[in-house]
Amino acid sequence: MVKTQAGRRTLSVRTPWVRGAIGGLLVLSSTVGVMIALSGTRDTQSVLVSNSALAPGTALRDADVSVRDVPRNAVFDGYVGPQELDGSLFLGSPVAPGDMIPQSAVSATPLSDSSVVSVTLSIGRPEWLQPGATATFWVQPPSAENSFAAPFVLAPTVLVLAVSTDEGFAADATTSQVDLLVSRRALPGVLHAIANNFHVSLTPSDATAP
Repeated sequence: MVKTQAGRRTLSVRTPWVRGAIGGLLVLSSTVGVMIALSGTRDTQSVLVSNSALAPGTALRDADVSVRDVPRNAVFDGYVGPQELDGSLFLGSPVAPGDMIPQSAVSATPLSDSSVVSVTLSIGRPEWLQPGATATFWVQPPSAENSFAAPFVLAPTVLVLAVSTDEGFAADATTSQVDLLVSRRALPGVLHAIANNFHVSLTPSDATAP
């Protein structure tokens, strides 16, 4: 539409479809934003957090922990989730108030049904061998002078309580002294193996034979 005003010509173009398109874009962008926000909210995982200081030997119960939602990330896969809280988990190492509970800190074996055994390992100190880690206890009986039979599992799961190495100028960096929490059922075999100079190996619980 062309209007003449005071000898001056102006052009006024009314285009309803432009206004409609702009409105549609605003609605679309708002919808996309909501979808992204909802998607981000759903893309989480739940972990357990201690409500108070928890000591080794504690049987994890609902009253001891709270559930916290965290971003879905492989970093958090190493922590206990609420789906695992079935009354069968016991702490093998202390957990501070408000801390997430790592998988390495829990065990299916109560301390009251276990004993501590110390072994000397000639494997140095691999990264996985830390207090709170679970391991499989392998042994090899002597078969002849300076040789051993095939390895077999003596205890499927033991809990690492402490790891120490010699220090000083003449220290052997390949030798570690490891304190293990061993179940009462596996204890006689473990003590027999140590007393009879079986070759002892530890591997992470999900590893294969040494």
